[in-house]
Amino acid sequence: MPNPAWFFSTLAQATAAIVGFFIALATVIYQLERAEKRSKTEDLRDSYREFRDFYVPHFSVLSHHLLALINERLPDRVAESQDLDERRRELLNGDFDMPHTIYLWSLVRDINHILESIGPAAEPENYELLNQEELEQLENLLTEYQEYFSEGTSRVGGEEYLVNELSSEHGVDWGDIVGVGDLTPLFHDYETISETFQVDIEREYFESYTSIASFNGVCIDLMLSIQGKKHEMRNTILDEDPWLEPFFKKSMALTVVGVVLPIIALISPPVQIVVLQGGALVAYQTLLIFASVTLMAMLILDLRNKIE
Repeated sequence: MPNPAWFFSTLAQATAAIVGFFIALATVIYQLERAEKRSKTEDLRDSYREFRDFYVPHFSVLSHHLLALINERLPDRVAESQDLDERRRELLNGDFDMPHTIYLWSLVRDINHILESIGPAAEPENYELLNQEELEQLENLLTEYQEYFSEGTSRVGGEEYLVNELSSEHGVDWGDIVGVGDLTPLFHDYETISETFQVDIEREYFESYTSIASFNGVCIDLMLSIQGKKHEMRNTILDEDPWLEPFFKKSMALTVVGVVLPIIALISPPVQIVVLQGGALVAYQTLLIFASVTLMAMLILDLRNKIE
């Protein structure tokens, strides 16, 4: 059996050197990873600027078309709840004129608000970006808008509540809404919208739609763009992988097992004499080696995963 002092001394020195090497390598990997993420994040910001500049005008047009329809009936406080079920109940159960159209407009308003928020942010890392939560919120709003519009205008199994509401309030029919009829009663002209709401929208955007239903194609395009943005988020600052903290914790555990405990055994002879002798000493040495090797294997696996 090897001299206990030699065993504990060798284990402590070897483990300390290995831990130092692992931490140095992890630090280099982390710095390289951060540099790559910063570069990809700048590319993502450029992509988000184009994303915002393309979709905001489209949804501004839809928002102002709907707002023109409900302007005189709009209550002071409209559907602020982020829970869409609660918002819908609030409008449908309240004393509101045109609650279905107001609800539809509130969805478009929130979609546009998220798109317009791509800009300065309280958190520097979120500048001109949307995080995962905001993208999911945008998806939920778009899905709800499409489903609610479809249900409210469908002649096959739908209730046509949106059609009935607009028909009674504005004298338009199903064809006016879905784009096969005379849209004059429903869609206001560019000059009227601009003058009423002081909105700065390019005329080409405004006049590129013939009905509310024609915006469904934009909604589908936006949904596909959101999926693309989720893919582009990978390996950017929005896709943080907090691997370094667990790595350091494992390194500290290895330091305790492979360095601190052997040093305690070296500087505390009474422990060796009274407790660690014979079979107990061998078992203790075996346990230290097993724990040290296990932690080293875990650290090597973490580093390998980051390098690959």
